[in-house]
Amino acid sequence: TTSSANAVAQKSNRKTISGQDVISAMTDMEFDKFVKPLENSLALWKKSQQEKKNTAAKKKAEKEAAANKDSSDSAAVAGSSADSSKDAASAPAAAEDDEVMVVDSEKEKESSKKES
Repeated sequence: TTSSANAVAQKSNRKTISGQDVISAMTDMEFDKFVKPLENSLALWKKSQQEKKNTAAKKKAEKEAAANKDSSDSAAVAGSSADSSKDAASAPAAAEDDEVMVVDSEKEKESSKKES
């Protein structure tokens, strides 16, 4: 079977045997009763591989979106103005670091007001 599939691949100027090459080889070797089950199995395998790929891409996109959100939240907290205490109180803190930044910012504001 492998030899026949290899011959099919070589006719197409390829060195790698594909699933379709194996199916063609089975037809050439007159194993027709195996062709339909192999085609069905190949289609199921391709579908499962595509689902895995889509799932991985979705997870990656979600992870990147979460990382971007965390980055923008941190930048917004660091660059906020005098009414950031109101914003910080109304928005739930996403990470402990963000809470520390808000507290430090409040302390800096209080100390600068005392100095003035």
